[in-house]
Amino acid sequence: MSSHVDRLHLEIPLASDDELRALRGALLAARAGELAEIQRRSGRHALQYGTDSARESMTDEVANLRCRWEMLDRLIGAIDAATMTGPTGPATSTAATDRGAGTAGVPADRSGPDPGPT
Repeated sequence: MSSHVDRLHLEIPLASDDELRALRGALLAARAGELAEIQRRSGRHALQYGTDSARESMTDEVANLRCRWEMLDRLIGAIDAATMTGPTGPATSTAATDRGAGTAGVPADRSGPDPGPT
């Protein structure tokens, strides 16, 4: 894409809470797949698997995969914030929507139990 977008607003029609759970589940599955591929490619790179040019290509691929993983994570977070839901259901505190970025630019994992107030 050649255009620069600062924000993206989506409207997705949902017929039921089941469809919302299905959407969130599909995004979690996609995020898990991206993470598995990041780990596989990073492992091959760390073990110096392949030629120098192949490792350079792997570095670019890992960076692209990390970006895709981050975008999926942001999308899941936006859904959670917009619907006041998290991995365990309706939020009972602001903790469900305050789980933004973790350390070192890697987002906190939203697939585990709610850590509670911080």
